[in-house]
Amino acid sequence: MFLQNIDAETRQQIDNLLALYQKSGGGLPVDIELLIASLCKVIDVDIELHERFFCLRNNRGLLMPIENGFSIEVNRLDTFAERRVTIGHEIGHILYSFDYDLYEIPQQKPERKSTTIFPNKTVERICDEIAGYILCPPDLLTDFLEHFDEILYQPDLFAEKQQTVFLFRMNFMAKKFGIPLTQLYRYIILQFGKEKLIRLIKK
Repeated sequence: MFLQNIDAETRQQIDNLLALYQKSGGGLPVDIELLIASLCKVIDVDIELHERFFCLRNNRGLLMPIENGFSIEVNRLDTFAERRVTIGHEIGHILYSFDYDLYEIPQQKPERKSTTIFPNKTVERICDEIAGYILCPPDLLTDFLEHFDEILYQPDLFAEKQQTVFLFRMNFMAKKFGIPLTQLYRYIILQFGKEKLIRLIKK
């Protein structure tokens, strides 16, 4: 389940972020610019968003401290949906794992010798969960899955014409949330377990 092992303070900040985002008129798929503007207000820092080329394809993004806040850098080679997931992940780092006392954010830019800021696997997994919670809210994901059989099969809606009904419905949901299909599978497993996905496949 999303955020099961997260501390209460971080959970409250995430909920405050989503509440402000919704109050500001945000909907689905999540408007990344509005989300970041809302986050700046919630934690009172500046956040810049930049695209750059990374040498390694699996290097999705970086979170860099800057004066008065952070720079989120995403891989220009990634798809739009992949970059959205990366931004959600880096927001997770801002809310959950960044050591504000150590780096004195937002007062000044810290000095770092390495650009690899957060290598801890447990932290990375939790930040993935935060991205899922933000981009694919559990209540809306639950509602979609409860009405999964009611999603009308429209084979001409997507470029991939030869889709099964299951794949069409999953692609439909992924488009609604603005995330890659593979990431939707992952979020369903994180929130409900593998058995839920298997039951959907077998329907």
